[in-house]
Amino acid sequence: MTPALDQLVDELALPEAEAAEMRAGIAEAELKALTNKHVASFVRAIEWICSQPRSADEKLIAIGKLLDRSATGAHAVMIPSLRTFLGWGD
Repeated sequence: MTPALDQLVDELALPEAEAAEMRAGIAEAELKALTNKHVASFVRAIEWICSQPRSADEKLIAIGKLLDRSATGAHAVMIPSLRTFLGWGD
């Protein structure tokens, strides 16, 4: 797990069992990313979001936007700029 993802889990101040479950889910996604380029792109996008100087709430909202896109079947659509997609153009 990258330091940025680990830091987000810490910032959320989850109960220990929930934090462990979240870390396990991230580890599973990272493992799938080794053999699936779409999952790898998604994981890189989440890592980028988590590395930005934003609050934990802003990061979760941004991750939610990516998940919403995946849920609508638009996961294969290219997002040329996450910064623009998320409205973080500052």
